Formats: sequence, structure tokens, C-alpha cells
Amino acid sequence: MPNNNLKHGGKGTRMYICWKHMRSRCNTVTSKDYLNYRGRGIIVCPEWDNFAVFREWSRQNGYADNLTLDRKDNNGNYTPENCRWTTALNQSNNTRRNLIVEAFGERKTVSRWSRDPRCVVAACTLYYRINSGWSGERALITQSRIS
Repeated sequence: MPNNNLKHGGKGTRMYICWKHMRSRCNTVTSKDYLNYRGRGIIVCPEWDNFAVFREWSRQNGYADNLTLDRKDNNGNYTPENCRWTTALNQSNNTRRNLIVEAFGERKTVSRWSRDPRCVVAACTLYYRINSGWSGERALITQSRIS
């Protein structure tokens, strides 16, 4: 039987707080984020119920205090294969609410395409065009009309 009182020395660290929040989103019905996680069937893998195991995975997978825990597949579980430590910008580009545009054989968010040199319009114009049914390439390279 595991000793749940075993000290791991991580309490209060940023990594521990990230771990607690991850578990709360998926395990605590009263969490404000529960419906967007466990409510969609997203769980934390059993081995990550142990902070020491999560800490070891984090250390081996690029953890730094300036990074955030991100699921590669937003519909997937919190598992070693589906998670990574990444920047806040990368994580914000990996959410369900982003509009993904396919053009030139690539898939990117509108935000990322708007910073691509091939895009000749503002992000808001690109959103509008894609939502109006334009193809990715056409939406990106067609100049806006000036009134």
C-alpha cells in the first residue's frame, strides 16, 4: 500500500502548483474548469497521481519556470505522450477556440498566418474571409479593397 504521506519536497514550487491545477481541472467537480476538462472526458493518467513521477517526467521533458503545461491534442488526456512544456504563446495557439487555416500545404492558426509574410491582410480580415468560405490561399493573398 503506497504511503500517501511521503514527503516529495515539491510542495509550493511552481511545478507542484501546475500539477495541482491540472489534477483539479480533471478531478474536482467544483473547479471552474471542470466542465471543459473532465466534463469532456479528459483525465490525468494514473501514474501522474504521484507528484514525484510527474516531476521526473517534467525534468526530463524541458520543464522551466517560464513554460506552461500543454496537451498536444486538446481532446486528449494528460499523459506523458500527449503533454509538453511550452511557451504561453505556443499554448495559446493550441486551443479549441482557434480557427485553423490550411494553405500552401500548411496548417496554422489565423494569428500565426497573419504574421506570415505571404499574408497580405489583417487577422480580422482573414477570420472574416475564412468564415465566409474563402479558401486559405485566396484569403491570405488577396489584397483588401480600399474605399
